[in-house]
Amino acid sequence: MLQLPIGFDPVFERYRASAMVDHGEWDALRNSLAARPLEPTEVLGVRDIITAPVDRSSLPAVTESHQRVLFESYEFQARRSMGAYRHWAQRIAN
Repeated sequence: MLQLPIGFDPVFERYRASAMVDHGEWDALRNSLAARPLEPTEVLGVRDIITAPVDRSSLPAVTESHQRVLFESYEFQARRSMGAYRHWAQRIAN
């Protein structure tokens, strides 16, 4: 996946960015996003949650409602806030 050329396919670009975040490949992620193969808001938001200081309690800025749902799931898991995570799961299940 990471060996494919940048801009090959939007689905692969999303997967590539997620893999880079998961593996902490920050330099590769920065280089990939500089080529603008996809809209970076989601990837940068997840990165900001993972690398945030422990005393931060706000979500990254969102431009679409689906981004808030994505960011909340990462944030609640990172905080180990199972009550908030359970309420989040109940909210999106309805």
